[in-house]
Amino acid sequence: MSKKIMEKKIMEKKKEKIWERNGNITDIFIKAMKIWIFGMMICSMAGCSFLGSMNLPDEQSMDSIDGMDSMDSIDGIDSIDSIEGIDKETGNTETGNKKTENKEPENSESSGNKEAKYMFVWMSDTQVYSERYPEIYQSMTEWIAEHAQEENIKFVFHTGDVTNQSEDQEQWVNADAAMKKIDNVVPYSILAGNHDLADTESFYDHYLPVFGKSRFSYNDDILWYKEGEASAQILPAGSHSYLILALGYRPDEEMVAWANEILAVHQGLPAILTTHEYIVDGERSETGQRLFQEIVSKNPNVHLVLCGHNHDVAKIVSEIDDNEDGITDRMVYQLLADYQATPNGGNGFMRLLSVDENAMELHVSTYSPYLDAYNYFDATVYPEKDDFTFSIEDWFH
Repeated sequence: MSKKIMEKKIMEKKKEKIWERNGNITDIFIKAMKIWIFGMMICSMAGCSFLGSMNLPDEQSMDSIDGMDSMDSIDGIDSIDSIEGIDKETGNTETGNKKTENKEPENSESSGNKEAKYMFVWMSDTQVYSERYPEIYQSMTEWIAEHAQEENIKFVFHTGDVTNQSEDQEQWVNADAAMKKIDNVVPYSILAGNHDLADTESFYDHYLPVFGKSRFSYNDDILWYKEGEASAQILPAGSHSYLILALGYRPDEEMVAWANEILAVHQGLPAILTTHEYIVDGERSETGQRLFQEIVSKNPNVHLVLCGHNHDVAKIVSEIDDNEDGITDRMVYQLLADYQATPNGGNGFMRLLSVDENAMELHVSTYSPYLDAYNYFDATVYPEKDDFTFSIEDWFH
């Protein structure tokens, strides 16, 4: 017997006991309704304004009225369950023993609906952890796995440089062990940085055997470019779906064309573009400018770009007028977060991207599970470097 059937039978038993205890309150209610309706009919014919002085008929005469052989014959009242204001379990009216409950909308802030709030986690340039501090790398992915439900984590981004020296097999072993903690636990995308590429004719010789298409065999919904040099996936989160693009280090024309095809097919989905190199010294790099012109500006559904590579934290906000009518149609946030130049290769700092659909905002914070601490930079000296919020209202049309 299933749990659902068992619960139904238990509720039925409870109802039976309640009817017995209350002396079959349904029959009492039905009889009262009959008398009331009959009285109203007499009152209407006699032109009276109240029923207090009437001599109402007894139950036997009530049952003899044509069309009123039972309560079931009254239109719209098949049973007590169909009468508004009557508690189906106790028979009490809302104005009697049971108070009316004012329920909040299902997706409201006060309802505590977790689907209105969810989180993406973003890590980058874990290369020093793979080389020297695998325990830091593991602390990051362990935290994600352990807090996936509590924080409602929907996705994890890794923007490259998984290792420091791609020819060092031990670094791949360390990276593999860390990322395995979220395999098939939280969906994620990962891409190759320059340190992950091999000094061979096929740059991806070391990367693909560990983080290529074969690793994600449990997820048939991921679209792949050349077995894992780039990927795309649709992510359902909250009441929306997102298109996630992960492009390897310095995408060539063929990879850019592939990305544009995916974006064109899914124009209705807000897209998040991730790649390794895009921002340097607070501005778009040569590669970043090319990707901005060839992908970001051409596709109205691109709203967020995430990157690493350069040892810094930066934010670029671009206002784009897609239909050239002089009015900004979207704000594209382009973010760089690479903490590898700080102690211990970054001390496990990673970005938490918290979406609030009610407020239509995305809050960016920076957290280290290894230190159990927020923010690397002093907010009084560097305001909004590690913690800031921006609107995502234009993401959903």
